[in-house]
Amino acid sequence: MCRHEGLPARAGRYPPAMVPAEPAATIILLRTRPPGLEVFMVRRHGEASYMADAYVFPGGSLEPTDESFPPHLVDRVDAADLDLRVAAIRETFEECGVLLAADPDGRHPTAARLRSMGADEARSRLNDLTDDWDWSEWVDHHDLTLEVSKLGFQARWITPVVEPRRFDTRFYVAAVPREQDARHDGVEATDSAWIRPEAAIAAALRREALIVPPTLKNLEAISGFGTAEDVVAAAQASPDPTPIMPTMVFREDGVWVTHESFEPMWGREA
Repeated sequence: MCRHEGLPARAGRYPPAMVPAEPAATIILLRTRPPGLEVFMVRRHGEASYMADAYVFPGGSLEPTDESFPPHLVDRVDAADLDLRVAAIRETFEECGVLLAADPDGRHPTAARLRSMGADEARSRLNDLTDDWDWSEWVDHHDLTLEVSKLGFQARWITPVVEPRRFDTRFYVAAVPREQDARHDGVEATDSAWIRPEAAIAAALRREALIVPPTLKNLEAISGFGTAEDVVAAAQASPDPTPIMPTMVFREDGVWVTHESFEPMWGREA
């Protein structure tokens, strides 16, 4: 399930001690369309207990089945962050129907094939908190291999220490398979769109859309690229990113997020 970083609703409601940060992962899905790069974003449910109405990338917490995922079902077993890459692919499939996997001939399943494979039922089971289903069985049954090698490690953000729930989130980038398209699940997300990074940034700065600083900074980082492939190649060629753990300041006009690597950013209303 999607459990992204967020901001507290009120000052004075912090836990008495810092809680550990849960491992989490998200994928910044990209495609290239005239006039250029587009990113897929979903809008969190308005009644969600965390980041309600915020525009985010699909993702969520590491699950036990990610850590035990069979190595013969991934295309790169030596990745140090293999379990988090698996988590990112699982969450992306669960939340927007995109499956970063290939058959033995290297082909991605088409949208029609995914439907015939029972992808909607699989996504529903993954969304069900009462179902401890191991989806690797479904992946294996359909002779697919997760393409963990196709992800680029873009950024790593750790929730501020004052949060009652914290996440250590890895942001990956990936090009959406041409045979597929993304759509929100209607459970955790109530809307979705492919959008130019620059347009999303502009909407956030005008405060027309709630886009929290980790999401906004990642949008800024990819906005100068022309194609999805360029973004992924740059991330794959770069050293692992330095973790960013910002601090939060309450002001009259809302919660602001600060870090030595960027100017203070408005996060949300207090």
